[in-house]
Amino acid sequence: MAEKVIATMEENPPKVNKWDGNALKNALDDAVKDVLLSRFSYVESHKLLDGRLIISSVAVGFSVFALIWDWLYPFPQSRSVMCVCVVAYFIMMGVLTWYTTYLECGIFCTALNKDAAGIDPDDVWNASSSLKR
Repeated sequence: MAEKVIATMEENPPKVNKWDGNALKNALDDAVKDVLLSRFSYVESHKLLDGRLIISSVAVGFSVFALIWDWLYPFPQSRSVMCVCVVAYFIMMGVLTWYTTYLECGIFCTALNKDAAGIDPDDVWNASSSLKR
């Protein structure tokens, strides 16, 4: 199956405007990801994406809690809860910014080379890219 995917990519290469830097970067990222996952038969790990989703879900949870609390107890009564939820939301957005800047570092694919014997730990391959502005 991997040969079919690679043959299809070779027959129909993606068409990208060479002057659009973001489109070119995304096309190259997709090509690297396809090579890692199909030609080398590595398994993709979603731990970085899961971490980002958890942080975002907690932030949205604060927003939903504030919305429901304000609906049950209109504004003058819900003022302190609203203030706490707003501050917590902005703290979570700071955590998300730190996470994407320093932990993800532009990584778009994490591929695992599973050990056939199951004795040694898996080899982890991180593919990252950046685009100069």
